[in-house]
Amino acid sequence: MIHFCTLFDQGFLGRGLLLLESLREHCPNFHLHILGLDDHVYDYFLTYPDPRVTPVRLAELERTAPELQQCKQNRSQVEYYFTLSPYFPQYILNQTPALELVCSIDADLYFFSDPTPLFSDFFRYSILITRHHFADGEESEKATGHFNVCFQAFRNDATGRACLEKWRSQCAAWCYNHFDEEHNRFADQKYLDSWPQDYAGKVKIIGDATTNLAPWNTNRYIITERQGKVFSDENPLVFFHFSGIRILNWHWIANSFHWYGTRPQKTLLKHVYGTYLTRLIQMETHLARIGSGRRHVRSSVTHLIELLSALIKNKAVFYRTKSGRLLYFNFGKIHLITQSIRRSAWLNLFP
Repeated sequence: MIHFCTLFDQGFLGRGLLLLESLREHCPNFHLHILGLDDHVYDYFLTYPDPRVTPVRLAELERTAPELQQCKQNRSQVEYYFTLSPYFPQYILNQTPALELVCSIDADLYFFSDPTPLFSDFFRYSILITRHHFADGEESEKATGHFNVCFQAFRNDATGRACLEKWRSQCAAWCYNHFDEEHNRFADQKYLDSWPQDYAGKVKIIGDATTNLAPWNTNRYIITERQGKVFSDENPLVFFHFSGIRILNWHWIANSFHWYGTRPQKTLLKHVYGTYLTRLIQMETHLARIGSGRRHVRSSVTHLIELLSALIKNKAVFYRTKSGRLLYFNFGKIHLITQSIRRSAWLNLFP
């Protein structure tokens, strides 16, 4: 059994549930540990229990690591969440010493095929990390790191635990959302750059055409679809990282393509983003109906400014028409993504 762990707050509950749904669909033998960054997430999984899910309160994790109280005071909320990256997998191994390994994943990942083969030879290693593979080569990696903290695994052995302990100490001391050129640090990510040398022979590196496809690297690969399955460079896509998606209002969804100059292929839009956004809308609608979703404020000044900026600068945005079709706008072109998403699926999201 593969033990995964992730963390998110109420704002990401819909995405976290999609992550769980994709694991149910594609991974035959898994367990997901979820750190609720607020009580709402923890209470959701108490109300709707799943035998494959173990929810953990943030307060419980903080009880085992008193230094986190100081961290919470000297960094922003997102920086505090970054700080927790090594803490939660370490907590799981400490609480369940019999576990063979734990794999920490981002809540905005979505699996399109079984991730089990990624661990087929992991008995040779103690640590697994994931390359960014930016489309522009290593230029972007100078600031953010060679590796993306989205999918990393640690074997329950001396090397895996030593790595987690050192990473925990580093993040507790410094974990801020900017590049510190003097000390070569960025959030929780740049610390991973030295792992292949620090733990030589014990680190497995993934991040190719099938793993951690994301807005910053999709230009590298050819995305196709055959008989309902998505392929990247002729291999089944394992997981996609839907980083940067923001629901601005009931018509508009922003994404992060423009940050990386990505010109997405039609197949990527229809069978990757189309699949995910349709299910995300349906999930958010369900959560709103049962009183568990975060209601988006249509008149939010921040969202209005972001939308106007996207339109003025011709950035990549998704748009849902009154008839329920999902369209994609980018670089003066319009693509039809889905034929119909029920209007009620959007109206229920907003007051």
